[in-house]
Amino acid sequence: MILDAGVFHLAERNPRRLAALLQELPAAEFVTNEAAMAQVWRDPAKQVPVTRLLAGLDVEVTGLTEGRAIGILLGQATSTDVVAASLAVLARSRSQPVLTSDPHDLANLGAAVVSL
Repeated sequence: MILDAGVFHLAERNPRRLAALLQELPAAEFVTNEAAMAQVWRDPAKQVPVTRLLAGLDVEVTGLTEGRAIGILLGQATSTDVVAASLAVLARSRSQPVLTSDPHDLANLGAAVVSL
C-alpha cells in the first residue's frame, strides 16, 4: 500500500490512531516515494513518529521515466499537484491503492484510494 503525506502528518498528530488504522488494514508492504517524504520531512530530531514510520518503509526514488509519466498524468488531469501525481503513478505501477487524507485528488489522478 502506498502512503501519502497525510499518513505522516497523522503519525505526528496522533501516532496511536495511525497504529490502530494500519493494524486494521490487510497485511501489506507499505511504500512511499521521495516526493511524499520531502513534503513532511523537516527536523528528524523533532519528528520521532515520522522517523520511526519511515524506518520501516520502502522509499521509491522516481526516475526520468516516471517523471515523464507524472507530467503526462498532470496534463491529462489538469492538475498541478506533483506529489499526488507521483504517488498515483507509483500506485499504478504497483497495482496498489494509496492510503491518503486527500482521496479526491488522488482518485482524480486515477489512483485507487483508501481514506484515512
